[in-house]
Amino acid sequence: MKTRVAVAVLAACSVLAMAMPVSAQFKGLKAMKKALETATEVLEEPKPTPQPQPPVRPTPPRAPGPIAAPVRTQQVTAPATPAIRQAVRNEVVATEAWRCLQEPDATPIKLEFHYARDEAGQRLGYFTQTYTYEYEAKETQPPTINKGIFRSVGASYRLKYDDPDLGRIELVASQEDSENGTVLSTSRYTEDYPSMRDVETITQKFTDAQIKMFEATADDNPDGGIPLQCKLIKPIFSKYSFDDFYVDRPTEFFEGFREDPRQPQFSGRDINFRNIRTMLSDAVNNHWYTPKFGKYFIVVSGGKHMAQYAYLIDMRSGKVHELFVETIEGGGVLDYIITENSNMVLSITADPDKNYCNLNYSKWNGSALELIQTDRLGAFQTCLNEYGTSPQPNYLQAIEDQYLQRNIPQ
Repeated sequence: MKTRVAVAVLAACSVLAMAMPVSAQFKGLKAMKKALETATEVLEEPKPTPQPQPPVRPTPPRAPGPIAAPVRTQQVTAPATPAIRQAVRNEVVATEAWRCLQEPDATPIKLEFHYARDEAGQRLGYFTQTYTYEYEAKETQPPTINKGIFRSVGASYRLKYDDPDLGRIELVASQEDSENGTVLSTSRYTEDYPSMRDVETITQKFTDAQIKMFEATADDNPDGGIPLQCKLIKPIFSKYSFDDFYVDRPTEFFEGFREDPRQPQFSGRDINFRNIRTMLSDAVNNHWYTPKFGKYFIVVSGGKHMAQYAYLIDMRSGKVHELFVETIEGGGVLDYIITENSNMVLSITADPDKNYCNLNYSKWNGSALELIQTDRLGAFQTCLNEYGTSPQPNYLQAIEDQYLQRNIPQ
């Protein structure tokens, strides 16, 4: 399983302002189309060149919240984005959500992309950022929401804030390479063997000017350049969010089990798993680098094509469970995705004999996986080749496109 890096979103101010109220309403399909075209044109405008600013030592104390960026974008006149957002809000067809954590003050942030219906097939809409400031596990002030518009192209998310001081940022799907560090993707999914985890993380694409400014202001602004880390909690085509089945609080999304995990008892309780004892023991020994599930479980997975399997090791006791072995509800497991602080498993299964490809929502009840709901994606060739032996190239991209086009407004 690929190891992912956390996602980085650079905030331009320490406290973000509330978005301005909606100033206009659009009536009629022609006006709606014109509004969406305007949104696209705004996002495609060339980025203004950041103007270097002299280092300014921040005035303490710093307000709690996201870290201020050492780079300030050029002042521009904000477009009438509230009106555009109101126009597309009535045609929202899907929402994609991410859980974020801002260091060093550990500010929990939720980032949501609300996709608008677009006949030209472009992925655009409006986004929100919800900030929750917490100290000693107690919320001290209400969330602050900042809004803007976005466009998604391939693996890239291009955001433009309503507030011109916040400017624009670009987020790109990424992964961690042991030799090259963070590697940005050029496409949303791997073409030959697409995986739901290809867009499990995204990271900000920094400009050369920003990197130079981070270096120049390091002494005056030691927090500059520290990224916002995010992970996917709701894919575009999912009806449920992993937050719907969270363990503890959603804002503890990055909070895992902190004690050393126990080893399985292969000579007693877990004797049925002795044939894979080496694989399980290695996962416990290297638990810092293995995926986690439901806060307390190490995930051991593998296989290829439609022969996926996954086992769970309870870090508190060492007890081993089967999450699933090759099938879920009789269908071969083509792909699945989980998160650290949720009991939900989102999986794609296919069966050439019964001619289906399904999206499954399942919940771990502590001892077994229970099916919540199944959505039919189509015939098995929606996901597999004509022989049923390997994934269709770019099938996940096609599923997203079809979902955005056919889904009814929410």
